[in-house]
Amino acid sequence: MASWKKQAILGAVKSALPFRSALRRVKRTISPYETNPKNDPGLLDQSLRQIGMLAALGIGVRGKTAVEIGTGWLPVLPLVYRMAGAESVITVDQERLVDRGTFASAIGSVRENLDRELENTKVDASLFDKALLPDGDADLASMCDESRVQLRSPFDFNDLPANSADIVASRTVLEHIAEGDLRRIFRSAKRILKPGGVMCHTIDMSDHFEHLDKSISRVNFLQYRPWIWKLACLEPQLFQNRLRRFEYENMLLEEGYEIRLMTGDPDADAMEALGRVNVCARYGDVPAEELAILDATIVASPAAAASR
Repeated sequence: MASWKKQAILGAVKSALPFRSALRRVKRTISPYETNPKNDPGLLDQSLRQIGMLAALGIGVRGKTAVEIGTGWLPVLPLVYRMAGAESVITVDQERLVDRGTFASAIGSVRENLDRELENTKVDASLFDKALLPDGDADLASMCDESRVQLRSPFDFNDLPANSADIVASRTVLEHIAEGDLRRIFRSAKRILKPGGVMCHTIDMSDHFEHLDKSISRVNFLQYRPWIWKLACLEPQLFQNRLRRFEYENMLLEEGYEIRLMTGDPDADAMEALGRVNVCARYGDVPAEELAILDATIVASPAAAASR
């Protein structure tokens, strides 16, 4: 049996266990979360690029309030927005994963990799002030206060008050949210954003099972019927909606947004893999060039605000 299928089955078994959150907390007490130094520069790369894309559109971050959807383990995106001058960053998640250790790891990773990733991404270094990074040796509350990051978890983004954010952002989170819930988030964001506000979302549309099982391609999941894929993603932390870039674009347009900027190019390896895969009926008539777009950042504004 393929490794990714074993992972899916194990996830399904875990999803059926009672008190999963409590069990996870016990596990973290015994074995704290450890970051992967190989992945950390990529987190910073995507976060820096968001600031660069906003700047290219004439959208400044300085003095603004940003909201991040999906804090995850490492709050790199909030730290980058703070270095770009955000007055405050509210980061929300359905479950509290950040602790003192992971927050300190995020600070250390940004300090260690910032200069190199600024050079790699070609994002203007003058957009950032490294002095705004907090002291990574402090307790969690002090690090949050110093960086002006508000951790809200467990918390529902849709419960944020009206006109409470200038920017709503996420990094590799939307692909883990069901389509119906995404639409609710986009509708809520129009209420939460202040006049002239924007959303900026970086999306990883590849098959995440490939991250651990290199025997499959990054578009492997496009071949399965919806009911089969639903079974593979019973564990909430493994859920992937499989939506393609054009579907996010259409959804935003339908919910009353104007697309200000959208990146993404077909991946060569994905194009080659699609030649060997019979994709499911939902995507049977979609050009391979569209299906092979695996990474994208979309900047969008409520249409009325964008037209002013």
